[in-house]
Amino acid sequence: MLIAISAICVNAQTKKKTTKTSVTATSGKPKPVPRPVIVAPKTDEYSVMDKNFLDPGVGLGTYYKGLPFGVSFEHGFTDDISAGAFVNYSSYNDNGLYNYSLHLVYVGVRGSYHFAKLLNVSNPKFDPYAGVSLGYYSASYNYAGNPLPGAYGSTVFLGVHAGARYMFSNSVGGFAEVGYGVSALQVGLSFKF
Repeated sequence: MLIAISAICVNAQTKKKTTKTSVTATSGKPKPVPRPVIVAPKTDEYSVMDKNFLDPGVGLGTYYKGLPFGVSFEHGFTDDISAGAFVNYSSYNDNGLYNYSLHLVYVGVRGSYHFAKLLNVSNPKFDPYAGVSLGYYSASYNYAGNPLPGAYGSTVFLGVHAGARYMFSNSVGGFAEVGYGVSALQVGLSFKF
């Protein structure tokens, strides 16, 4: 019985050596072990692809009196391009000596190009952008309770904007933007979803 167990062990050892030798004998070299490929996500660019941004803000440096406010919505269609809609409103009432009121509404569509990749921005929370807008501008002016239709009027407009967004967390950030609209500068919060 001892001889039978020894024969089985010797036979198993011989098979192992034969298998190893035949594998190395066919190629002439030991078979290399493949290494796993690790791909780290790029953190040096800011992609807006499939992201939505809702940006409520207030206007500073207004062309008129009053405190303008507005909101824009944009959806990312590529890594660098987003588009959406906006509305801005401003109202001012002077019940003193002149007794007049002015109401301004800007509404339209806008598109933005995001420059993070082009400028090699390394912080993915920082998003510089610029773009164009097409919209409708409506202004109404009342003097002493009577509308003055020819004073400001309404028209279609083409505008430009440039700004930057900084995300404080994955879903909340802030933005500042200059351009054509109810004010020269608009600042506010940015909600990403």
